Order: sequence, then structure tokens, then C-alpha cells
Amino acid sequence: MCGRFAQSSNQKKMMARFKIKKPVPSFTLRYNIAPLQMVPVVIQAQEERVFAPMRWGLIPSWGKDPTIANRMINARLESVRTKPSFRSCLKQKRCLIPATGFYEWRAVKGKKGKIPMWISLKNQDIFAFAGLWDEWLDPQHNKIQTFTIITTEANSFLQSIHSRMPVILEANAEDSWLEPSIKDSQQVLHNLKQVSVDLMQAHAVSSYVNSPKNDGIECIQEAPDPEQDLTLF
Repeated sequence: MCGRFAQSSNQKKMMARFKIKKPVPSFTLRYNIAPLQMVPVVIQAQEERVFAPMRWGLIPSWGKDPTIANRMINARLESVRTKPSFRSCLKQKRCLIPATGFYEWRAVKGKKGKIPMWISLKNQDIFAFAGLWDEWLDPQHNKIQTFTIITTEANSFLQSIHSRMPVILEANAEDSWLEPSIKDSQQVLHNLKQVSVDLMQAHAVSSYVNSPKNDGIECIQEAPDPEQDLTLF
């Protein structure tokens, strides 16, 4: 799964990376984004890409209970074509979730608790998770836009940390993922795959990140690893 991530690059770089012309006034550096929080995601709006502030945790347009969002922060790649909550979004409401890294919690043999791990690309570059979004009307008819991150089985790099990982799109696959004219689910999913292990890196961070109230650069700073002999590379 993917339960926390970061957008710790400035908006100017984000806009250049994702070919966006209009900034959003509320953009701030984020080091510890948690479910149900508002996040700028990238969607295709007519002829241009835009940042769209959305809440993390999908509420299907037909949903009756908004608390379903708590269980819909991730969408399994294996079931997005068939699960009612996702299959219509897969055809027409796909998005990019900009990120600079994400967190997973690794079990330590013989110890209670888990060690938070910061996972990013070796080149420290901005990348994008593949995501789906939807629009829901609350009882007062206010429009609420929400999103979910697609996950897949962990690659060999991450298997010692967690069994699943978010789908990180290759840069040359982002255009087709957002292309609204592509609606065939098989074609849409063609470029979704595990990111190469050669591109990834990880290090332990402190328990500071465990609280979503903490959202500073301290979240990603390396901390002592109780299992220094663990092979991550």
C-alpha cells in the first residue's frame, strides 16, 4: 500500500516537470502527506494540464457514505478494471499524483513496532504515481473531488520493506495515462508496471514521521537503522 508520501519540491519545478501553466495559490512544500488531506494532483482539463486540489481517499460519485474514503486511499492494480469503485474512473478520470518520495513501515525481527522508511529515486527527481479521481456531491450539493493511488506488488527492492508499492509512472507514459481519448482499459493499463529497482533508494527515518501532525524536513532525514545488516540494494 501507500499510506504517506511527500511533495517536497517547489511549485515552479513541479509546474515545469508536469507542463502546467497556472499555479495554485495554496501550494506548500509537504513532507508527510496523510490520507484525507488535500493534495494538488495533475489532471487533463480540455487542452491543458492543471493542478487540481483534491482530498486523498476516493469517494465514488455514487457513494452514500463519505467515510468510505478511509478504505479507498489505494486501488489495487489487479482489480481496477473490475471493481465498481474504480472501473469508470479508469476510463475517464485518471490523474498524476506528483511526489518526491513515499514512506513504508518495515517490521524488525524480534522487536515490537516498525521502522519508518523513506523511499525515493536515486536521482532525487520528481515523479508521479498513477491515480484515479472522482467527484462526489455531499448532502448540501457541494462538489468534493477525491483521489486514490494505484498500487501493485512490490519489486525486489521493496519486498523486504513491504509487500506492495505505488505504481510510479515512467515519464514517457504520463501523457497516455492522462489522454482522455484513451478509454480502453487494457490499453490504459499497458504502461503500468513496477519501477526499475535500479532507480530506487531507501533509508530509515525517525518515528517523527509517524504523526501526520509533523510535516517538516525532519520527516525525511536519515535515522539509525536497527538492522544495519539488512540488504536493501
